[in-house]
Amino acid sequence: MGRSVRPAVRAWRRAVRRLPCPCHRPLVRPPLLETLVALLSTHESQMFMKTITLTLTVCCLLSFSWGRRHFFVKSEGVSKHRGGLAPLGSVFGVLVVVLVAASSLDLEIYYARLGAVLMFLTALGLFWWAARAYGDLRPSIAFSPGPPCVLVTSGPYKFIRHPFYSAYMMFWLAFAVHSWSVWALVPALTMGVIYYKAAKSEEDSIMSSALRDAYIDYSRSAGMFLPRLV
Repeated sequence: MGRSVRPAVRAWRRAVRRLPCPCHRPLVRPPLLETLVALLSTHESQMFMKTITLTLTVCCLLSFSWGRRHFFVKSEGVSKHRGGLAPLGSVFGVLVVVLVAASSLDLEIYYARLGAVLMFLTALGLFWWAARAYGDLRPSIAFSPGPPCVLVTSGPYKFIRHPFYSAYMMFWLAFAVHSWSVWALVPALTMGVIYYKAAKSEEDSIMSSALRDAYIDYSRSAGMFLPRLV
């Protein structure tokens, strides 16, 4: 490069360095978003969200406890611990209530906690929808030996083969989202494994019963824990 060109290149580089960087420009938010952020930043709104979350957490656990004590049928031969479901569910349930009640008011994860509220609502609604689908019938409790007497395919069962377990797993995942911590996934993963084993045990019993053909046809349109997309 000739000597006559070098000063021009250096001058061009200095001019480029003086240009304002777009990433350094202040973030401009729409007025509506600014108002929303200001409202969510108040102590009162965060306390309201925490109260709603704690209320939904307790409602879910009370509903699940009601189902275990008064709705599901305990047949002969059922283990007291039911594959670890009873003791672990009780311990994790108490832990969830304590941690939600003691959680800090953190605006940085406010939207995650808002999503957790929706997940708690989904778990609660799915549980009661599944219970209503049985009408006057009562399903067997988890890890019961033998197949069910009838095959229920109405309500949420039209889309999911095990909606009760789906509601339970949604609850534990909601807690993980609310906590926004990797450690909060431990209860969700542990209980999820137990629910999967319970569901597989029930399906194995059905496949060796007179409901086998009907269940095969039914499983083609209903997912195990989530609705089939196709």
